[in-house]
Amino acid sequence: MRCAVFGCNCDNKSKKNPISGVKFFHFPKNKDLAKKWLHATGRKDKVNLKNACVCSKHFSESDFKENLQHKLLNYTPARYRGLKEDAIPNKNLPLAKAVNSCPELGCFSRSSAEAPSHRDKTREDRERKQLIQELLNVSQTDMTALQIDAMKTSLDAISKENKELKENLSAVEKVFSKNQILKLQNNKRIQWSVNEVSNAITLYAAGPKAYTAVLSKKGVSAILKKMRF
Repeated sequence: MRCAVFGCNCDNKSKKNPISGVKFFHFPKNKDLAKKWLHATGRKDKVNLKNACVCSKHFSESDFKENLQHKLLNYTPARYRGLKEDAIPNKNLPLAKAVNSCPELGCFSRSSAEAPSHRDKTREDRERKQLIQELLNVSQTDMTALQIDAMKTSLDAISKENKELKENLSAVEKVFSKNQILKLQNNKRIQWSVNEVSNAITLYAAGPKAYTAVLSKKGVSAILKKMRF
């Protein structure tokens, strides 16, 4: 692919002079805009606009689209740089007189050289403000989404923990009396009931086999493993 601008040697197929960081753009489909591109190339021979291209060396920085992500990272890869819809080749052009004589390209003449500069500056300022606003909106949206996700994660964890605690408490209440649970929670003196004392004496008198039988009871061993005392 060779640049259509007269005198430009940019060719991405050249093996002798390989070019890096240069992108080629096909002529626009808009006929009026394509005519302006053709005048800017300075070519007098017949050019096939369907296949012709102009390289990125002939466009100003303000002619390229800005990518929000690349802008934030302060990095814009050459191959991702797209042209704005109204961009026209305006740098490193041949036959400046021929270009300036074209009424459609009056913006390239010296007498009006300041006008595009002012327009470009105004457009850049407007786009910069829009970019800042988009950045603020994205930041606020992302922050809100992160906060919501964090709250959901925290709520799910609390709900899961609460469910496990309820299940453990229910299982403990089936095995131990309220006084036994209080004793496990703290080492304070407990007022044991007659029934609790009687059960304890019976279990003690039955010997190790009775303790083994109680420990083998479904749910008891699992509860004791979870409890730390």
